[in-house]
Amino acid sequence: MWPVSRNTRRLLARQLLILMLACVTVFSCTDMGAVLEPALQIRSHPSRHNEVLTDGAQIQLSFDRTMDPTSVDESFRIRESGSAVAGVLHTHNAHGQSYIFEPAEDWEPRRRYELILSGHVRDVGGGLHRVDHRRAFSFGGGAEGPLRLLESFPAAGQSVAPEAEIRLRFSEAMDAAVFERSLRIEPAAVTTSTWSPELVEVVLTPERPLTRNTIYTLRLENSLRSLDGRSLAEPVELVFVVGDDAPVPLVEELYLALDEPSVGYPVLGATLEGMSYGDVVAVRWNAPMEAGPTEAATRMEPNVPLEFLWPDTNLMLIRPRARLEPGAQYRLRLAATARSVAGLQPAAPYEQAFHTAPDLQVVTEWSSSYGAVLSQDELVPGLILSHEVLEHHDEFSVSLLFAAPFRDEAEREHLLNSVRFVSLLPSSAPRPVLYSVDWSDERRVSLGYRNLGAGTEAAPYRYLWSLSRGWGGSRYSTDELRVMLELYR
Repeated sequence: MWPVSRNTRRLLARQLLILMLACVTVFSCTDMGAVLEPALQIRSHPSRHNEVLTDGAQIQLSFDRTMDPTSVDESFRIRESGSAVAGVLHTHNAHGQSYIFEPAEDWEPRRRYELILSGHVRDVGGGLHRVDHRRAFSFGGGAEGPLRLLESFPAAGQSVAPEAEIRLRFSEAMDAAVFERSLRIEPAAVTTSTWSPELVEVVLTPERPLTRNTIYTLRLENSLRSLDGRSLAEPVELVFVVGDDAPVPLVEELYLALDEPSVGYPVLGATLEGMSYGDVVAVRWNAPMEAGPTEAATRMEPNVPLEFLWPDTNLMLIRPRARLEPGAQYRLRLAATARSVAGLQPAAPYEQAFHTAPDLQVVTEWSSSYGAVLSQDELVPGLILSHEVLEHHDEFSVSLLFAAPFRDEAEREHLLNSVRFVSLLPSSAPRPVLYSVDWSDERRVSLGYRNLGAGTEAAPYRYLWSLSRGWGGSRYSTDELRVMLELYR
């Protein structure tokens, strides 16, 4: 054996030390299971990002080796909108290689979920594996139909700070390159786009703060495409303001007004309840409005043609140009497409439901062939009104004028069946007989009577003409009306 010098021994010792330190470093920084075994292979259903699964499809997870079910369960979760989806993950076979997730509740169609296997899992041989397996998915044809912008910040008409970022969330994974070509911001602003891993949400960060007290318009042309090739049904235009000098349009007050321009459209009610033809709706905005888009955004359902007046840029008056059906439900809608003079749109639509006033059926005029006339003010329901007639002839007629029309023969028949004409004094007075009915129009009828008697001025014959309660039919609530007649020659 050759002798080894002291310097050689020192050199060998130094090299051995370096080798030991390198080994310690490798083994301390490396998963031993990964060093000694091939990488763990993971498969899942869904198998790719943003996959649309058929209804009833199972969420599955499988490995290329037998796993410890407890470690798999601890690293596995399904998430929806940041919250965990309740359910149970159980092994599909006896070898612990396949797993099925059963949700506690049914999957919601067209809602985005995410399968996550993240952390460390252990196989039955004791090997420890670091994993990060993620798949986004949905059910029920979530990608059918046109591409949609689901959510935006700022919302339409919203006021934001100059340093604010713009966030857009779409209904499916996007083609980022096509997005950049389809995006327009006016006034021009240079932004940097940051996409979520699933490519459904993008954050636009301005390179410099936006200009304060300025109205911006973000536009997405319908050339925009998703990764599956779907496009927008129509361009998207998002108008927002930087700063707070231009307020977002808002309905401050909506009320029922009397259609009287000479007295300034006085208020009839704080709501539209009880509206009838001849009333107008007053809409007071918190900002000057652009008439054209605001009128186009206004409608009444069921459809009624509308006329608009603008006494002021903040005040819009709505006048129906057709008769409203009495006692019916209507809805006034102001869509978020209304626009202020500053170019801003409401953050949300506005609507108010109401019932129109029922027809008020009353006798507005009662007259007789003797010239006796009673107006609506004199016809007090439930009271007996006396009339003296100077001269009596063989025939007698009563004419009635009503506030509302009688729509059909059944309503007219109901009225005639409610009329009573009886003799009171003396007991021997003859009983009047109805012999003619003449409707000159839907609101006026003349009733002819015969067989009336007449007394003297000192002792007249007394008759009572009456309409019993409910004479207006099923559409109306009408009270009894009575008129006293004293007849003498």
